[in-house]
Amino acid sequence: MVFPTPPFWLVTQITRVIIIKITYLNRIYNQWFLCLNGRVKVIPPRCWNGIQDGLKNHWSQGHEGSTPSRGTDFVKKPGVQIIVKIAKTLGIYGKLIKIILIICTNMNFTEIIIIILLAVIAYILWCIYRQKEEEKEQITNKKFDAEWEAKKKEEFKDYPHLYGKLEGNWLEVFALHAKNKLPLLKLANSLWLEESVQFDPSEGDEKWYRLWDLTEELLEHLEKYHGGSVIEHEIAVCTYWQIASEAIGEVIKESRKVGGNKLEVEPYTNIEKIVSLFPKKANHPAKEITFTDEKGSFPRESKGSDIIKKKLKDLGL
Repeated sequence: MVFPTPPFWLVTQITRVIIIKITYLNRIYNQWFLCLNGRVKVIPPRCWNGIQDGLKNHWSQGHEGSTPSRGTDFVKKPGVQIIVKIAKTLGIYGKLIKIILIICTNMNFTEIIIIILLAVIAYILWCIYRQKEEEKEQITNKKFDAEWEAKKKEEFKDYPHLYGKLEGNWLEVFALHAKNKLPLLKLANSLWLEESVQFDPSEGDEKWYRLWDLTEELLEHLEKYHGGSVIEHEIAVCTYWQIASEAIGEVIKESRKVGGNKLEVEPYTNIEKIVSLFPKKANHPAKEITFTDEKGSFPRESKGSDIIKKKLKDLGL
């Protein structure tokens, strides 16, 4: 629901009336509140004014021997009854009810209704103001998000198959390496090799080596049968090995002898997802590359790739 913006003069006049009334009532409250908290021994005129139930008991406990002043049966006034019912409905008791009743001792029914109406109007105006501010904020946020998205797309325009698909900020990290002409294939191999030396001979150690052989096979497969640049392929592989090496490092802290089943879960199995990042070329074979054997065991044995091994050799590895 969209509210029309109220005229400025109306807002000004309502605010002025509320401020004047609140100032007046605050002065009365400061005087009457002393009466209810036992700080005076003489009841100010009209303080009692018929508040004969709860407040009378409160007064008698703190002012033994005092006599309430005469006044109208204030608590039976229609306006006060409305306020009391609202307070009880909302679960507001104690001091708040006392404050409301004290303020109302100097108000007639018409004044109470006016104050309620002014409060409602003020609340509506505040809602309108907040709605306008939220709309402005939403527009600003959408504009900022659009500008940020456009900036990032321009920054990673050379990596359309990876933008928004890799975990964390690894695309940004490895794209910077590529920009600085750092060999990404060598980096991926270093990430794998760094953790390889931490293993004790075990089934997990054997599967860790299989994962690298499969990585070589995967890179050759992507270069031959899938779209995307070689740099994109290598960034995807670097991201995989960055996350996998961090995960296996935590496992090795528990035991250097790693069970094979430890490498049959994510993030190690996420190597299977890399293929889906890049579209197939027309020469793609009928079957996609797989990472499990006929029995469903992961990772399957692989001979790696002579092409990738030659690249690594040329890089000094």
